Amino acid sequence: MHDSTDRIAECRQLADEADRLASTSSVEMTRKDYELLAQSWRRLALSYEFSTHLERFIKARESARRPTGI
Repeated sequence: MHDSTDRIAECRQLADEADRLASTSSVEMTRKDYELLAQSWRRLALSYEFSTHLERFIKARESARRPTGI
């Protein structure tokens, strides 16, 4: 799980960096590109989060289905 939390943190960090670059850009097209990049990094982070939650859910369901006492 550390791998997924590391990936999520890295995506958020890269999104923050893209936001910072967007805020310092004087060229509108470049600023918009950085804003789009930040949005993409945040979407990827959300995707990793969803994947992690789904994996936990599936594992919990599988554990609940296993017969006990065997």
